[in-house]
Amino acid sequence: RGPSKGKKIAWYCACDCGNQTLATSTHLLSGITRSCGCLHREVSRDLLTKHGGKGTPEYSLWKGIKARCLHPRNHLFHYYGGRGITIVEPWRSDFAAFLRDVGQRPSPELSLDRIDNNRHYEPGNMRWATRVEQGNNRRNNVILNWRGESRTLPEWARDLGLNQKVLYDRIRRQKWPIERALTEW
Repeated sequence: RGPSKGKKIAWYCACDCGNQTLATSTHLLSGITRSCGCLHREVSRDLLTKHGGKGTPEYSLWKGIKARCLHPRNHLFHYYGGRGITIVEPWRSDFAAFLRDVGQRPSPELSLDRIDNNRHYEPGNMRWATRVEQGNNRRNNVILNWRGESRTLPEWARDLGLNQKVLYDRIRRQKWPIERALTEW
């Protein structure tokens, strides 16, 4: 395209990807325009997906952990950051370090769990766990000691074939002794 009075000179350019774009001589000569826009998209995608990042289950978990621990406006903050639970450095700022320590999710049925719920998100306190394992690892679980074994109320109910709500009602509301609650049908 030729020059026009008072206007910048613009060129139709063929990009390496096959698209065409319109660019001014100034932008071409200065290096501001180096592609049709595909280079920027490619670089951005590479930055966001570095080390298995954005779009992966592990990345989503990492972002969720950071939100719960570090952002007071997060609706779950009071259960985590609000009670002092945090995510340790370098995990806080480095997804690759987090992923290296916790590893890839072994299967879609598993989610990340803190072994000790009163400790931080840190190496040695994380595991991939099933929903049942996570359910048995809650702070508000009722632990029942019977015949030398300690288990959560849901575990006892499942193992003995009892209804969990009935068992809870027997122990908490009706104040039955554990022996009776676990053995009476």
